[in-house]
Amino acid sequence: MTQTSREKLMRIVETSQLHLGQVDMSEIKFNPRSRDDIPEVLKGLQYIYITENIQERIFALLEFSLPKDINQVIRSISRVL
Repeated sequence: MTQTSREKLMRIVETSQLHLGQVDMSEIKFNPRSRDDIPEVLKGLQYIYITENIQERIFALLEFSLPKDINQVIRSISRVL
């Protein structure tokens, strides 16, 4: 894959200024006594969000594992539906 086609596929993560009343994802605190599974999943996603080198590795794995022509996959799914 050439560099230009890779750049088209890669997701650009931009940090934008928060709007009034918004809280940065890294500042969110989860209830440690919660018995639900969702806070654990959210903590994992939060860790990925704030750890840039992990984020890059995960996006690289996704890029490697996803089909090269995602539009073809979408067309196949839409035909079935």
